[in-house]
Amino acid sequence: MGRPVIYACFNQATASKPSAEDSIAHCTYLIENAKRTMAPGVSTWVFIMDCSGMSLPACNPRLGYGVTQVFANYYPERLGLVICIHHNALFQGVWNAFKIFLHPNTVAKMHLIRSKKKVREEFEKLFSRELNDWLLAEIKLNKKRPLVQSQREFWRDPSGPPGAAVASHDPRGCPSYVAKYVDPFLMHVAKNPRYTHRPHPNIVDTLRGVVKPLPSSSVNGTGAASGAAAAADEADSSEGEDHLPHNSLSGLEFDEEFQIPRSATGVTKTK
Repeated sequence: MGRPVIYACFNQATASKPSAEDSIAHCTYLIENAKRTMAPGVSTWVFIMDCSGMSLPACNPRLGYGVTQVFANYYPERLGLVICIHHNALFQGVWNAFKIFLHPNTVAKMHLIRSKKKVREEFEKLFSRELNDWLLAEIKLNKKRPLVQSQREFWRDPSGPPGAAVASHDPRGCPSYVAKYVDPFLMHVAKNPRYTHRPHPNIVDTLRGVVKPLPSSSVNGTGAASGAAAAADEADSSEGEDHLPHNSLSGLEFDEEFQIPRSATGVTKTK
């Protein structure tokens, strides 16, 4: 309880072909800003990875290897837990391919959960009632196809202009997070720009009035890649086994830009 929680869903991604470098830079931004919300006595954070809508370009070994190397090498003591939900056989295969390059302590912090019941049990054990309710609602909405507009443009205030009906769910975060870090952001950053927590970059840009409406063709949920992701989501039921077969990458070939660097070396387990 009390640890910062970062939630990310592939179904809300706007980049059709994310690079490892961009993903690493984005994760580093989120982690560094999560640290600014840590209360005294709190030293770790939790990362929730929702694989709903994961397409083949987003699920490549180099990207996964790069992101996990940042976690393991630069934030080994800060990483409390990574919870991966709605993962499919492709993700399982990629995870099996690059986890040999991670320290066993880091691997142990990676929880792969597909069962809805187990997800609820894990969240109830780890999070406050407010955050638990928000996460379950966010996950449910992000599982729908096509995504509703408010989830596609999760960085916008869903209540709209003054006087509009108040939305029942705010995708920017749970009520206490929005009230403490989002609504007063411009005031806080003007007074103390160096130490102010910055929400997701799109939220920051929206508050500053520089984000344009998102073209429908640029989001997940259209095209062949998302069609394949939808098929994978359907094939891999959320009530299935948490750990899928180990040969999930058999028959797949990745371009060199997506492969784990040849210079990478595995971690030898020690007693």
